[in-house]
Amino acid sequence: MTTRSARPLAAALAALLVLAAVPGAGAGPQVPPGPPTPPPAAPPAVPAAAAATPLEAAPVPAAPAPSAPSAFRVVIDPGHGATEDGAIGPSGLKEKDLALDMARRLAALLKADGFEVVLTREGDDGPTLDQRAEIANVQRADVFISLHANASRSSKARGAETYFLSRDATDDAARTIAAIENDAAGVNGDASAGAAGGEGDAAIPLILWDMAQTIYLEQSSRLAEIVQRELNGALGITDRGVRQAPFRVLVGATMPAVLVELGFLTNPDEEKRLADGEYRRKLSEALAAALRQYRAKVGVRGAAAGAPR
Repeated sequence: MTTRSARPLAAALAALLVLAAVPGAGAGPQVPPGPPTPPPAAPPAVPAAAAATPLEAAPVPAAPAPSAPSAFRVVIDPGHGATEDGAIGPSGLKEKDLALDMARRLAALLKADGFEVVLTREGDDGPTLDQRAEIANVQRADVFISLHANASRSSKARGAETYFLSRDATDDAARTIAAIENDAAGVNGDASAGAAGGEGDAAIPLILWDMAQTIYLEQSSRLAEIVQRELNGALGITDRGVRQAPFRVLVGATMPAVLVELGFLTNPDEEKRLADGEYRRKLSEALAAALRQYRAKVGVRGAAAGAPR
């Protein structure tokens, strides 16, 4: 039943539907698309070593750890040795044996407490008096302590004594003790004699060694007072005081130096105590306590008055 006039209308409608389905159809002339826009160029590669941003600081090498402070160094001198017996008690206890045992005991206590310790003799050998002080100098010790036992014409004399160096003895008794110790080493009681006991160039002029120890006079005196106080307190013994005398073993020591007479071997009762292990333990602990106190007061003096170790 379709008429001829309806066919052209239907064809027109179909054409309109086709145009509507095509994008941009009927929107006027179409501009052909241009070539595709190339993607932006990639930035040049940055070497890995330069990858840090400008705000980043260059790595700083770690500073070396500060070196540990030098330990406080003590040179312990066990008096006598070899052919030098020193004082001998009524029952036969020898000063050289007592001094060596006490030095070993004291060294063990000090090492456990962080000290560096050197002994002038490890066995029954006998360095000269000059060599003992020289060992302390070579070792650049902070303290030199010489251990001895006393003797007296009186069998009742008792107690410990602590000495520091002086060409003028405190009294006749101190002068006698120094002469006995010096004579035992063959220097004829003269602390200013040379190493070979000679004269002239071989002798050590008194003024030189006196000046050498004068530098440490105050420190030696302070150390001697601390040692004597600790010995008196720990042992409950009579205070014989701090004394000065020309002990040759202290001559030339370039550091605070003291000589300790631990007791009188010529007193039978005191000899028994000095032979007792428990009494020796108390003696060594008192000496160690004194050196700890001295270290706390003065600190590490350093090698040979400031020279680097």
